[in-house]
Amino acid sequence: MYRLMQSVKHTLEHPTLGAMSSYRQSLVGRYGQARTALEACDKENAAGRNRCYVLNERGQENYRGAWID
Repeated sequence: MYRLMQSVKHTLEHPTLGAMSSYRQSLVGRYGQARTALEACDKENAAGRNRCYVLNERGQENYRGAWID
């Protein structure tokens, strides 16, 4: 099972340290085939709303065709 994930950047204002960024991850969809998940990821990223990425069953992210930890 492959998971299509979305990463949304949030900027928080800390009273002493100033602006600090954090990222929220959320599940967009589940796919049985890597190719289908990667195509959906490309489509979402082309829309330009938020960054999406694909995780495999081991929790590795697909980065430029390679599964990385």
